[in-house]
Amino acid sequence: MNLPLDDGLRNKTKTELGSCTIETLDIDKGKQYCIEDLEFIVDNTPISLSVIVRTQYLTKEFCEKYILNSQPFFDGDDMTKYEIIYYQPHLKDKLN
Repeated sequence: MNLPLDDGLRNKTKTELGSCTIETLDIDKGKQYCIEDLEFIVDNTPISLSVIVRTQYLTKEFCEKYILNSQPFFDGDDMTKYEIIYYQPHLKDKLN
């Protein structure tokens, strides 16, 4: 899935990024972000990983780096490989 970078996301101030919600990023309306933007969102906003897993199209590398190999930041972010595959069925044969 080749999505363009969201320039508006990177133009937000630290305060705006810290206040981002699924509503302000239109994730609740089905907006899809490219992997680079999703990494930026994880690193700079309070959006939970479980929301990203449930709503975005993710790569094996993203899941391994941010979900399977890191400490959960929010309750519910400690997802198993099987939970990820439930929401990301295209990764069924790719996650170790």
